[in-house]
Amino acid sequence: MTPMTTMRRYNRLARATDDGLEALATFAASALSMQIAVIGLLDEKRQWFSATIGGGGLGEQLAPFLAFGLLDPRGAEIPDLAAVPALASDPLVRGEPGFRALVARRLALPSSAGGAGEAVGVLLLLDHQPRKLGARELGLVDLLAEQARAALAVRRELRALRDKHRRDLASLELLDGVLRASSGVGIVACDLAGRVTAFNRGAERLFGVTRLEVVGARVLADLLEPRELKSRLGEERAIAALAALRDEEGTPPEWRVGPERRPISLEIEPLTSEEGEATGFAVVAHDLTAEKAADELRRESVSMVSHELRTPLTSILGALRLVGAGVTGALPADAADMVQIALTNAERLGRLVDDLLDLQKVEAGRAELRRVRCDLRALAAQAIAANQPYAEPLDVTLELAPEEAGATGAPGAPEPEVEADPDRLLQVLANLLSNAAKVSPSGGVVTVEIARRPQGVRVSVRDRGPGIPEAFRPRVFQKFAQAHGSGSMPPPDARGEARVIRGTGLGLSIVRALVGAHGGTVGFDTETGRGTTFWFELPTPAGAP
Repeated sequence: MTPMTTMRRYNRLARATDDGLEALATFAASALSMQIAVIGLLDEKRQWFSATIGGGGLGEQLAPFLAFGLLDPRGAEIPDLAAVPALASDPLVRGEPGFRALVARRLALPSSAGGAGEAVGVLLLLDHQPRKLGARELGLVDLLAEQARAALAVRRELRALRDKHRRDLASLELLDGVLRASSGVGIVACDLAGRVTAFNRGAERLFGVTRLEVVGARVLADLLEPRELKSRLGEERAIAALAALRDEEGTPPEWRVGPERRPISLEIEPLTSEEGEATGFAVVAHDLTAEKAADELRRESVSMVSHELRTPLTSILGALRLVGAGVTGALPADAADMVQIALTNAERLGRLVDDLLDLQKVEAGRAELRRVRCDLRALAAQAIAANQPYAEPLDVTLELAPEEAGATGAPGAPEPEVEADPDRLLQVLANLLSNAAKVSPSGGVVTVEIARRPQGVRVSVRDRGPGIPEAFRPRVFQKFAQAHGSGSMPPPDARGEARVIRGTGLGLSIVRALVGAHGGTVGFDTETGRGTTFWFELPTPAGAP
C-alpha cells in the first residue's frame, strides 16, 4: 500500500490543519515544556504538517527532524542535536532557532490483516535547550502518540463508513430503478417483520395497490386473501411461515390476489448482510394466468382427443377380439400371434385413454364422487380378489394383513369406516396393487394394511421390491413418470429373465388426484433393496367408530 493510498484511507489528504490534532500538539508542547510540537503526516510525494505549535513558519525545513521519527518504529530521543554529526551543521541547530533536544514517535496504524501497518506520520517535539526526558515524561509522549494514532484510526473508520454508505446508496438507487422499471414479474422486499420495503410495478399490477400505499405501511400477509391465509396458516401471519409453505412436491402454493383474483405463486427467500445476519426477505410473485390458460387448453385438448379416440378404439378392440376368437375362421399361427400383439397394444391404448379421461375429470373438479359409508377392510379384500389374477402370472401373492397387524384399535373393535366413493377407492387400490406387483420379485408378497390414525384411517400397500431410486423420488406422482431407466427395473422372473411390464405412467397421478378429491393425503416410504410402502389417509367421518 502506498503512502498516498494510506493517507486517503485515513481521510487526511488535502487538509492542512485539523482541530483535534492541533489541540493534541498544543497539549504536548505545554505538558512537556517544549518550544515546538509538530504532528507531521505523509503522502506519496512529501511530508506535511497537520499541526505545528510554535514552529514560527519553519514548515518544510523541519523535514530532516521528522525523518528521525520514521526510521525507528520505537521512535527517537536525542538529548543534544549538536552532538549528532549529521545534524550539528543543520541551520536550525547551528543558527536560529537553535534546536538542541528532540523526541519523536512514529505514527503507524494496524493493517487490515493485523500487525503494524505503514507509517502515516510523526509526533515531533523540539526544544532550544539540551535535555533528557524522564521516564514519566517519555510515558506521556507515548500516550500522546497513541492518542494521535487513535484519532487517525477514527478517521479511517469514518471514511470507510462514508464510502460504504455511498456504495449502498448507489446500489439502492440502482435497485430501485430496476424494480420500478420491471413490470413483468412482481418483486417485493420485506424486513424481518414482513413489512414491505420495496414494491415494483409488476407487484402493483398483480396486487392491485400502489407502491405508495404499501411501502412502510403494510406487511406481506395483508396483500393475500384472508380466507386462503387462514386455511393454510391459521392465525399465523409471519413471513417466515409463508416462506415455509410447500406442497408434497416442494412447490409453493397458489394464491389469488388483487381485484382480478389473479393466480400467483410466491417465491420467498431470506436476505442476509455481509456478516451473515438476517436482514429481511426477497419475494418474487409469479403470475400464473398464462400457465393456467395453457393447462386448461391442454386439458381440453386431452379430453377432446381421448373422446375422439375412444369410439374407434372400441370398434378396433371388438374386431380384434372376434378375429382372435376365430369368429372369422381359424387363423394361421403367425397371423394369430400378430392379432394377439395388436389386441394387447390396443388394450393398453384403451387403458391410457381411460386414465387420461379419469385424471382430466378429477383435476378439473368434475369427477363425480358417490360418497357412502365404506368398510375399508372389506374394500381392501375386494380389491385384492379383483387384482390377484393380474398378480398370479407374475408369481406374486396379494394379501390383507390381519387386523391386529394393521389396526391400532383393540382386536374385535368395529372395522374402520370412511365416507367415500367405493368405486374410486377400488380404483386407487387397483393402481397401488398393480404397481406393487410389477416391482415385486418372483414369489414375492404384497401386503395391504389398515391402520387407525388420530384423525382418520391409513391404508398401506407394501411390496418387497428394489425400492425407489433417490433421484426419482421427487417425481413419483408426476404424470407419465416411470422409474424404469432410473435404476429401478422390475426384478427378474423365476427363470431369471427380465420382466417387461409397461404401464401408462398415470396410475400414481390418478391415485393422488382421487385421494385429494376425498380430502385425504397420499405418500410413500421406501428403502433401497428393501421395498416400498405407498399409503393414503382418509378422514374419519363424525360419529364413526
